[in-house]
Formats: sequence, structure tokens, C-alpha cells
Amino acid sequence: MEVQLGLSLTGKPSGFDSVSWSEDGMLSICTDSNIHVVTPLITTTLSDLDEYDIGAVVNDLLPENADFGESSVLEKPLQSSYSMQESYRCAQWSPTGLSRKHGCLMTILTTKHRVLLFEPDKVTSNWVLCLDMTHLVKKDALQDSATGEFDTLEQINRFHSLYMAWSPTLYIDAIPSNPSLLAISNKAGGISLWSYSVKQGIQHQVSFQPHTTFCNLMYWSKWRRKGDGSYVGYLLSTGANGIAVLTSVNVMCGEKSITSVETHTVYQWFEEGSSLANVIKLWDASGDTIMILIVKQLVVYSLVLKVQDGLQLAPEGTWMDFIIPSSAVGVTGAYFASNGSQIRLFTYEGDGLVMVYQDGAWNLDDSLSAELTKKLQLKYRQQWMEETSKYEEEDILNGMDMVPRVWGVDTTPHGLYSAVLFMIKPVVDIHSYNESRDSTNITFLVHPQIDGVDATAKLLEKLVSYINDPDFFFTYSVRSILHELLEFLLDEEDNTQFMALLNTLNEILESSSSRDLSGGDASNLKRQVYGEPKIIAARILLYINTELKLYKLQDDTRQLLFEMYNKSRHYVTCNFLQSILSYMNDQSDDYWSSLTNEDIFQILLWCDASLSEVLGLREVLPVTDMLQPLKTTYEKLHRHCPSSPLLGNISASIFMVDSIANIPIPFSLDDLCACDGGHVFNRCSVTLQVIASPVYQSCIKCGSTRLPLPTVDTNAQHPSSMLSVSDTVLSNCWMCIYCGSDMETKKP
Repeated sequence: MEVQLGLSLTGKPSGFDSVSWSEDGMLSICTDSNIHVVTPLITTTLSDLDEYDIGAVVNDLLPENADFGESSVLEKPLQSSYSMQESYRCAQWSPTGLSRKHGCLMTILTTKHRVLLFEPDKVTSNWVLCLDMTHLVKKDALQDSATGEFDTLEQINRFHSLYMAWSPTLYIDAIPSNPSLLAISNKAGGISLWSYSVKQGIQHQVSFQPHTTFCNLMYWSKWRRKGDGSYVGYLLSTGANGIAVLTSVNVMCGEKSITSVETHTVYQWFEEGSSLANVIKLWDASGDTIMILIVKQLVVYSLVLKVQDGLQLAPEGTWMDFIIPSSAVGVTGAYFASNGSQIRLFTYEGDGLVMVYQDGAWNLDDSLSAELTKKLQLKYRQQWMEETSKYEEEDILNGMDMVPRVWGVDTTPHGLYSAVLFMIKPVVDIHSYNESRDSTNITFLVHPQIDGVDATAKLLEKLVSYINDPDFFFTYSVRSILHELLEFLLDEEDNTQFMALLNTLNEILESSSSRDLSGGDASNLKRQVYGEPKIIAARILLYINTELKLYKLQDDTRQLLFEMYNKSRHYVTCNFLQSILSYMNDQSDDYWSSLTNEDIFQILLWCDASLSEVLGLREVLPVTDMLQPLKTTYEKLHRHCPSSPLLGNISASIFMVDSIANIPIPFSLDDLCACDGGHVFNRCSVTLQVIASPVYQSCIKCGSTRLPLPTVDTNAQHPSSMLSVSDTVLSNCWMCIYCGSDMETKKP
């Protein structure tokens, strides 16, 4: 990513918080008139593919005279939002998993204080509106109004939203739709909290008043579980009067949703009338330390908080401050790096500063700062040469000096890359009035070290810890973790780092399985299918193979990846089928006796497929133990369902019929099924049945297909008592059984 040229985008940045990475590896750039969405792609330098996928937000901005009823209040001050055409104020990403395609939502705030939620378009790279929250925010602001219209300036200020911040996802359980909280601040100094999930939609939870004036910035910590369905997170916010407030947000959750939210002020810092904060950050790795960074132009403040018993916070020492040297405007971008041991600062004038935490204090590291500044200056110069090459007087212009102006910086989840948003202008204006245009540039820096050592070993160590987490596919964005990792490890000329990744995964694949197949509840079925370390590693291999399908690997590396892919596919499929059979074997005798012919047919399909997969692994694994669940299932079928005609004369065509020509479809385990009439159908990767309906689900990554999720409520303690065998498994295996990605519904 770093070796690629930067991008030039139209528009002027809307502020110093105009660039942001999503958990899905996408980048948003907020300018006054456009929201650009940039997705870096993994390609080689000789590839014909583009280096970036560039999209935009499709939205109509309001004219100058548009308002939402504020004009009814006569005694109000003149504000720019009343007299100017609408433009964009800021854009923030939600956590992944909240859009209908199970990715990130983009939340946009305009200068007319509209709050808009966007999601990816199904056809193009653009983003389309999925929810306009403006009327909901207005309703919350007018709770004390008898007429439902604005009566006072205070009501208008509560309606005028200024900033937004999404909390991390609140993982209540391994369910398809977990919520997150959206904080929206306003001119009155208040903050409203809204929960959002795919199933529940948007719901107002609570509003509170931490400030007495404009609340301009907010930042969330991670969630911490208190027990009994209770969670606590911390929201840092700053006001226009310079005061910073840390608020605890206590959330009570039921089985599938949030039941209540309470807020309490934990700390209030800085005196009223102090300078305005323009950058705030938190570093929180869910441990016993939370670090706070507040930048007020030329002064950087930092504080360390310790998480004590009962999840209470206590400052470790006092606020530390540092004055930025050689800058007239100050810091316009900052973030924590190297597991919280460093702070990288970026000044408006284009310099980079690195502060290191040692012995309880932050100190400027001159060597690291000089190295970062050198990288930045090289990027500015490259972009300047690219822009001036468009003019005829190229030789003259290349000798002309330029000045950079940095408008924001953000880093990827692992901190391996940072995106720098900047503008460059010549010292002498070379444009005529008619050709003068605002142009914003985005470039990328790579940071190959973590904690002062090469990042490869640290990354692989972190990946192993992810793999050993049974809730990996329920709690992390697979794309975010693997895309950044692959981008960093891949090298066209040297495959050493990528081979280290493959060898690490292969060691886990060759390890002995520790999967516990006991218990017949649906929760165990989810974790049997998705949570065993060997199977997580296998799914990661399948994901990597799909991600690198068009990447030119060296021949020996491609061959090794192909061999590991085939082995991983067998492991994943065999584990999936055996998990189902083990789950079925643990059910009661009454359950088995109540099976319908459709249920028996479904179980037999899984049995036949399981036998095929086990025999396919006989050269690499002992199959005796793997055949035991299959043997037990056959025995239970004969014992509890002896009268079923399917057990004496199995005929798959009974339930696999071409709905168009009414012709039986021969049994097959291939991805596609065909009848004698020449009609071809997809096969469900979960049930192995023919997908005859035009409505089905498809993996967003590898393209595997499956039947839609059942619509019956599965919240009951024993969902299998209400659902068929196939629907029970479908409702608990909602992610792709091959690569672990999310599924999207396809309709004609």
C-alpha cells in the first residue's frame, strides 16, 4: 500500500477529523461537498487491476432556505446553517456487522444537522441512504414540547447535532445480530445514545447532559462485562469551553437485546474557558489500563487510568502535557501506536512527532520523529511531482517549492498503516482564478515495527491468539484482520513473510483436535461448527485463498497454498457434518421418535456426505474415531424410526425435484445439481438440498450458497422442538460454513 501513489480527490476537508478507517478495511474521506469511500485492494505492481476501489455517497444536499421548523422561533441568532447550502460536517464508521450485508454503516452529519446512515449499494461501489435519523433526533429534542414544534432556542440547540461516535459492538451472545451504541452530541451540550442492530433497528436509549455548551468531540472505550448481562463502557467527550468529561455507560442486556442504559459522570477535567480540543483518542486493550489523549492545538495532554476492582477507574498520576515545537497551528492528527507505548502526532505544517511512554512519562523521541517526518516529506514531494507533471511548464514548476497542509490522520486496526489526508499548495500561486480548484490528497505510510521489533512475529502471535478464541468468528471482523495482515506480509519478490503465515496455520491444522462434542443445545452447535481452533485456522486458509485468487504468487507458494486449501476444505466440511451428527445424537429419544420423513431424509443426506468426507481424509487422518458419530446416527435412525420407508429404500428424488419441469434431480454432493431436462440449480452448502427458490443466500466472500434463514423465532430454550431439523441447523449456522464470512440474501 505504501509503494502506491496517493490519491487526489475533489473537495476541501470539512475539518481535522475528516479521514477514518473502518473495521472492514475501507477509508472514508469527508470533504465539504463529497464523501469519498476508498478501499485499498491487494494487487501486484504488474496487475491490470486498480489499486483502489473508489466509491462515493449518493445523497442530495439541501438548499439554503431548508430547515426543520427552526424558523418558527424568531428570537434566534443568525447561524451559517440557515443561510448557506448544506454541506458535510463529518462522517463516522459503525462497527462491522450492522449493515444488511453485515458490514459497516457510514453515519454522516451535515451542516444542517441531518444525521444520515448509509450502506453499500448492491450493484455499484457507491453508498446509498438506509436511514434518516433526523426526525428521530428532533423528536427526542422536543420531548418537553406540547405541540411537537420548536418553541425555544434551547430546543433548537438540542436538535442541532454536532458530532457522532459509535461504540464497539456489544457482544451479548453468539447471535447473528449484536448491537452497538451511537452517541450523538448537540449544541446544548447534551448527548443522546441510540442502540442499533440489524434485527432491532434504531432505538433511543437515553439522553444526558455532560456539558453546558457545544459538545464537539467524543470517543468510546471498549466494553467490559460486569456479569449477569451487565456491561460498562466509557465515553470521553469535550465541550467548546475546553472541559473534558468521562462518562460511564452501564448497559443491561436481555437474551437478545438491550433492556436499559444508565450514564454517570466519572471525571470532569480542565477549567471552563480553556482552549478547545481538536483531537481526542483513547487507547484501551480491554486490560487494566486506559490511556487518554487530548490535543488542544499546540498542547498535548495525556493521562493514564487504571481499571480497579468493580471496574472503577483511578488516575495513575496527573495529567502530562507537551508543547508542540515549530508549529503555528498545532496537531491535526494523532493516534496511539505500538500497543499504547507510542503516540504519533501530525502537525498542520506536515511534520511528524513520536512520543514514547517510559517510566510513567511521555517523552519525545527525536530519532523516530525524524524518521516519520522524512517519510511524510517524501510523500508530499511525490504527490507534488505528480500534480505538476500535468502542466506544460513542468521544468519550472518542479523547481518551485510547495507547502503541505495536513487535515487528518487515522490508522488501521493493527496499526500497520496510517492514512494521511493533506493538501499541497505552491509557495507562489501558479493558478489563474478560473482553474483554481480545491484538491485533497490521501497517502499511506507503513509502520513495520511493533514495540520496537519486526511486526511479523507479533502479527502471527496475535493471529494465533485469535484462532484460539472460540468466539473468533462471532466477535471479530475477518476482513479487517486478514486484509491488513496480507497487505503487510505479501511481497512480490520475497515470499518469506507469507510463507511464515502459511507455516503457522499449517502447524495448527496438523495439531490434534480438542473439540468437545458433548451437549445437545443450539449454543454448542454454533461453537462446534465455528469455534474449534483447527477449524478456525482452516477457514482462515479458505478465506486467504479466495482473497489472493488474482494475486500473482510465486509458483512454490501458490502450490503450497493450493494443497493447504484442499486439506482445509475437507477439514471444514467434515467438522461441520460431524458437528451436526453429534448434535443430533445428543437429542432425547422423544426427539428422535418425532422426526418426520423430511427430517429423516435430511439426516441421511448429512450422513452420506459425512461418509464421503471422512473417506476423503483417510490418507491424512485416522478415520476410526471420525466414523463413530456416523455409526451412532445410523443406529438411532434404525432404533427410533424403523417404519420409515426411507430407511429401507432411500430415494433422494422424493424431495429433490425440479420445480420447473417436475423431473427428479439425481443426488449429488457437487455445488451444482442438474436434472435430466438440463436445468441447473445451486445446492445449499448447509442442508445439501437443491435451492429451487429464486430467494437464497450467498457468501459475500467465496460465493457459496445456502437456503435462507427460517423466519420462526428461535429464542426458545429448545428451538428444535419448533423447527425442522434443517431449519434448526440453518438458524445456528448463519455464517458461511467454508470461510466464515457473512451471507447476503439474493432476490430476483
